[in-house]
Amino acid sequence: MIQDRKIKRTYLGLICGHMPQESGEIDLPIARSNKDRKIMAVTRHNSRQAITLYKLLNRYRSYELHEVTLQTGRTHQIRVHFSHLGHPVFGDPDYGGREKWNNGIFGPEKPLGKKLLSIIQRQALHAFQLQFLHPITEKEMKLETEIPADFKKVIDILDSQGY
Repeated sequence: MIQDRKIKRTYLGLICGHMPQESGEIDLPIARSNKDRKIMAVTRHNSRQAITLYKLLNRYRSYELHEVTLQTGRTHQIRVHFSHLGHPVFGDPDYGGREKWNNGIFGPEKPLGKKLLSIIQRQALHAFQLQFLHPITEKEMKLETEIPADFKKVIDILDSQGY
C-alpha cells in the first residue's frame, strides 16, 4: 500500500527559521549525496521524484511547527527537503538542524536553542497519523499516536515563552 501511495502519512515537524509561505508543496528530486554517501540530497543526478506537502501550525520567533504530508516516500525526504530550503528539522544532526543551526543564531534565541537541544536528542519529527482504506472492509482507517514526551516538552516551552 505504501508503494502504491495508498497510505497517507502525516508528520509533525519543528523546523528552524520560517518558510516563505504558510503552506506549500516541495517537489524536488532526491538521491544519495555525491559528497557523503550516508546521507541523501536534492540532486538531478540518479534521483527520484520526491513531493512533500506542508502546512504551518504554529510560528515561533526562530522556529515553525508544521504538519507535513508525504506524497512520495524517499529516504529522509522531509529532512532533506526542508534542509535544502535552508530550514532544517530542529535537532537533526545530519542535515544541519542541531549545532550548525544553533551556532548561527544569536541573542536570546541562542540559550533557548541550547536548552531545547538538551531536551531532544533527535530530530523534532514525528509520524503522528496514518490514513488508509482497510484492505478487506474498505473502511477508512485513521491511526494516530501521541507526540513523544521530549518533542512535546520542546513545543510546550516554545508555547509558554511566547517564542
